[in-house]
Amino acid sequence: MSKRIRLAAIADMIAAQIAADALLAKRRAEGRIVLADIGTDHAYLPLDLCKKGVISSAIAADVKEGPLRIANAHITEAHLSDRIETRLSDGLSSIHPGEADILAVCGMGGELVLHILQTNPMTAKAARMLILSPHSKAYDTRAALRELRFTIFAEDLVCEDGKYYPVMAVRAADEENETAEHRIPMEGAGGWAALTEAERIELSCRYGYHPLQNRSPILADFLQKEERRLSAIKVRTSGSRRDEVAKELDLLNKALAVMRI
Repeated sequence: MSKRIRLAAIADMIAAQIAADALLAKRRAEGRIVLADIGTDHAYLPLDLCKKGVISSAIAADVKEGPLRIANAHITEAHLSDRIETRLSDGLSSIHPGEADILAVCGMGGELVLHILQTNPMTAKAARMLILSPHSKAYDTRAALRELRFTIFAEDLVCEDGKYYPVMAVRAADEENETAEHRIPMEGAGGWAALTEAERIELSCRYGYHPLQNRSPILADFLQKEERRLSAIKVRTSGSRRDEVAKELDLLNKALAVMRI
């Protein structure tokens, strides 16, 4: 399986969230949506979205000149040089606040994603939408986004080469746009209602509130594999390690209960 599956999931998330956002949908109809793709590599994402008419123009940014040379060749070949600009940029350093409606920060570790957002917070929070897809430390990324006052308002999970990657749609949080787990209704909320606030936040950081709430089949597959793996470890261990595994299993089973599996 290639990176095309992850790229398609990111592109689909962007298209879906533009359609769901009245302001972005209006800007798309007017031909005024700008995407900044940070760590663009060979500009596959902006090329795909421009060809499909999802965005009007793009900034394809990367910290290395080599990938940008290849990106420029691809852009020229696609006859999209008038719509996609390449830009040498360390994270968001060359992107001005409000210059792009959508910021995509994908295909890198969670630590680097967070570093990019924290280094240029004005640019990050000025965007209408951020699309994040860390390939490591998803828990830390979700937890830190809460602390940095961002809300994950949509999230999918994709499996590629046996590994699981989140694709998150994020925006700056305010009093009316709070983190999703604070808005979980306690009546008729299924498995959420049986949890404490701390447990709701923990599960949301571990597995993603939206994949849990939407009963993602990819997340269900991951949880069931983890349940079998941890159960086997528990049988073979003892003492403090066994207690740790038991706690992990307890949280995992609570996640399965939320998903009603």
